[in-house]
Amino acid sequence: MFYCHDHFLQHREGLNRQLEILSNERDGLLHKIEQQKVESEQHALMKKIDEWERDSITKIQQMAKEAKQTLLSHVAKFISRVEQRLNLLTDELRQKPSKNTFVDTDITKWKQELEQLKVLLENPPDLKVQEDSTPLVTKIQVKTSTQ
Repeated sequence: MFYCHDHFLQHREGLNRQLEILSNERDGLLHKIEQQKVESEQHALMKKIDEWERDSITKIQQMAKEAKQTLLSHVAKFISRVEQRLNLLTDELRQKPSKNTFVDTDITKWKQELEQLKVLLENPPDLKVQEDSTPLVTKIQVKTSTQ
């Protein structure tokens, strides 16, 4: 298309206005994109994910605490049993010599008992940590409406 000089200038001004409008719309869209980048950290679903994370950590910590308490309870009972046996041996070792009523077999028996207690203390009963295959926390996923 050919325009006369006046119409060409008018047409050019119109094109420039349209270009300016397009540039402003593009700038507005770019601003919205940047704003969404910043606000994505504040997305409502982000708070839900954070809550799931905290709850999951709390559940895991609680289960670990319970397992530790159970272990400590078993260890304390074991040590108490060893200590009771050692106390009985200690009583025998104190009573018989004071009365001078011990013989060779007593010495042998006491040595064996002491050795058994040493071995028992060095090799406590077999305690194991066993993991349950039941999930402790549920898996979380983000899905889009197209999935």
